[in-house]
Amino acid sequence: MIKGVGVDLVSIPETKGMIDEDPVFERYAFTQRERSYARSRGKAEEHFAVMLALKEAVTKALAPTAGKDVFDTKDVEVLHTAAGAPFVAGNPSFSAFLDAHGIESVHVSATHEGEYACGIAVAEGPACGL
Repeated sequence: MIKGVGVDLVSIPETKGMIDEDPVFERYAFTQRERSYARSRGKAEEHFAVMLALKEAVTKALAPTAGKDVFDTKDVEVLHTAAGAPFVAGNPSFSAFLDAHGIESVHVSATHEGEYACGIAVAEGPACGL
């Protein structure tokens, strides 16, 4: 059963500006694997923007079930399959958060075009009372 849907739109130039102007932002918002992935590709700013959009979309998808509970941005890690498709992994803290709120899986998809990156996330959990 779908527990929540989240979508986010991020400006690629603004993301690049935040990273260029404040090196701490990159280390704060992204894990080492995310930074390595983005830096290993051409136009790293596009990859950073997509990952940022996905992290925000995941946060929004979990909001209906999480209430006031929060998690850190780096608890959600955007990784990629060999084919390049994004998926969400989490550290033990994030996994515990999902378990505590009855979320079995989080599906993500993303795209970028021109100056924008878009991420969507769908949180799934067991059907209640059906």
